[in-house]
Amino acid sequence: MKFFQWIYTLYSALLFVVLMLIFGIFIVLPILVNERGDRVSFVFIRLWAGTWAFLSGIRFEVEGLGKIDRSKPYIYIFNHRSFIDAPVIPMAIPQELRALGKKELSKIPFFGW
Repeated sequence: MKFFQWIYTLYSALLFVVLMLIFGIFIVLPILVNERGDRVSFVFIRLWAGTWAFLSGIRFEVEGLGKIDRSKPYIYIFNHRSFIDAPVIPMAIPQELRALGKKELSKIPFFGW
């Protein structure tokens, strides 16, 4: 059984990287071209995450979506429990997201862009 878990993990990780390479340019380019390109970028982030979850066989259920008024701003707080949080969060929240983090994270490459 461990062998199949290892194969699945390898498959999911490779799929994650390949899809990120494919969608990455469509995620980054709108931000570089236009100051409001983050809206277009977010569409591709959701598409990337949805494609990866579907092809990896990951299914999830979101409770309480009916309580969210899309016309109002919200602050969502995520307690990251695993690496899968990053692709699932954009799919679970029906609104465009902006990430906040500690100032110290700006010193880390990639986070500090």
